[in-house]
Amino acid sequence: MLLVAVAVTIMVLGYRQVKIMQTEAEYKKFLTSYESQVVSLSKEVSQAYFDAYISGRNEAYEKSTELNIKLNNIYLDKATFEKIKAFKDSGYIQNPLYKRQLELQYIKFMTSMSDKAKVDEITALQNQSEEKFNTYRVTYKGKSITDNEVENILRTSKNSVELKAVWEGSKKIGNLMSSDVLQLVKLRNEYARDLGFSNYQQMALTLDEYDPAEIEKIFDDLDVATKDIYRDAKGEIDSALAKQYGIKVSELQPWHYQNRYFQEVPGIFDVNLDSLYVNKDVLVLTKDYYEKLGLPIDDLVKNSDLYTKPGKYQHAVAFDMDRGQDIRVITNIQNDNYWMNTMLHEFGHALYFQKIDPELPWELRLPAHTFTTEAVAVLFQDMVYSPEWMRQDLNMSDINVAAVSSNALEYNRLNALIFSRWTQVMYRFEKSMYENPDQDLNQLWWDLVEKYQLIKKPAGRNSADWASKIHIIQTPIYYHNYMLGYLYAAQLRHYINTKVIKTIEKFPSYTGMKEVGEYLVKKVFAPGSRYIWNDFIKRSTGEKLNPIYFANEVKK
Repeated sequence: MLLVAVAVTIMVLGYRQVKIMQTEAEYKKFLTSYESQVVSLSKEVSQAYFDAYISGRNEAYEKSTELNIKLNNIYLDKATFEKIKAFKDSGYIQNPLYKRQLELQYIKFMTSMSDKAKVDEITALQNQSEEKFNTYRVTYKGKSITDNEVENILRTSKNSVELKAVWEGSKKIGNLMSSDVLQLVKLRNEYARDLGFSNYQQMALTLDEYDPAEIEKIFDDLDVATKDIYRDAKGEIDSALAKQYGIKVSELQPWHYQNRYFQEVPGIFDVNLDSLYVNKDVLVLTKDYYEKLGLPIDDLVKNSDLYTKPGKYQHAVAFDMDRGQDIRVITNIQNDNYWMNTMLHEFGHALYFQKIDPELPWELRLPAHTFTTEAVAVLFQDMVYSPEWMRQDLNMSDINVAAVSSNALEYNRLNALIFSRWTQVMYRFEKSMYENPDQDLNQLWWDLVEKYQLIKKPAGRNSADWASKIHIIQTPIYYHNYMLGYLYAAQLRHYINTKVIKTIEKFPSYTGMKEVGEYLVKKVFAPGSRYIWNDFIKRSTGEKLNPIYFANEVKK
């Protein structure tokens, strides 16, 4: 009897092994067919978007819309989805790289259960809205001004009348866009319900491999951890700003915070970080920094578009054109602290894209998660506040570094703290908006701004200020990724400082430390998306995502 049982077991195991080999061979053949459809078309889509962003031309946006719909149609094919589902349900895909590709494909192709016409309508409306938004310019004193000029006025003017006029001008796009955005929100919700989700926010989180309840808990815990620290810091900021403008603290308005959304630190310190770059070239500094880290970017700069021109996208973005060698960055460089920070940030993204292991399958040649590439970008952007950056990269004397660095580090601490409160507004606004798009969104926006940022709504204001934030149109349900990026950046910095270079410095610049570049390439960049995000974070830092490192960094 025992011999019979053993023989049966061997037969069963043998059958299973044969089925694994057969199914994986079939899946390999499926991958070849799948990649023949999506790889070249994905590159065409990236090129079309790049052309539209740098030109602002209507025909370029139309082409990007057309190609994006064509790409979406591949992921809307029900027959292909059924094949993927059958592979997944079979249990016979055991190769780790195959299994991971299958997981990611299943998520992408879940959209095949939705109505194609609805997806096309969403894509077309989103592209039209982006074009309208990207080509909008604030009018001030009868003259069209760029976003850079808006931010410069908000940062430097001490005239409350001028500040109010420019701030309100920057918000007018909200009323122009609100009906389009609301239509997009409702279409996205219909799309999500077709797939079995309660709303688009819940769908977006779930299909991004998040547990929505886990994300909410992280933001609740973050609120508790930073609320009192922020209230104290905000009190000091308010006192300094009131003194600058010659008004009472009670008279401060949103336009006095030197930024359209108060998502960064106003100029309250007795130091002008912009002055450090007056006779510098931020492009040269960016190239030199990464060269010293053993991560040269000359080939990334070559095809990038870095300077302002009419109609061009006014912000900054990194494009991975082909999941390989063609990586491009769009910026609007000025020689100031903001653009120095942004250049390090965007080329951090670009390097991550470039250094993913080229031997990985196409499907896995992406960052481990959206927020992990944000973390790398944040890690690099913080360098501009490091005393070592000032000494080694800006060639400042020890005396000048001592005069600037303590305020710069405090600026960076407050920047992270302020941004964490701003992300609370964005995360909770979008969550509530998708739960109930018919509520008074104008009031919801200001309720959240007052609660989490402690900024009061201007008396009598009833405008769609929420619709002036391009992320709500362009990258919905995304801001939580920025915050998780800050959390992972703090964890990465702690690991590098304690394990890689063994320093007691809190914010070293890593200038010339090629071992840091080597660590990042090997442990952070190269794995691509072969692991689910928390597994990846544990492999790169020894533990899963832990907010304690961020909380420690923003404490005074």
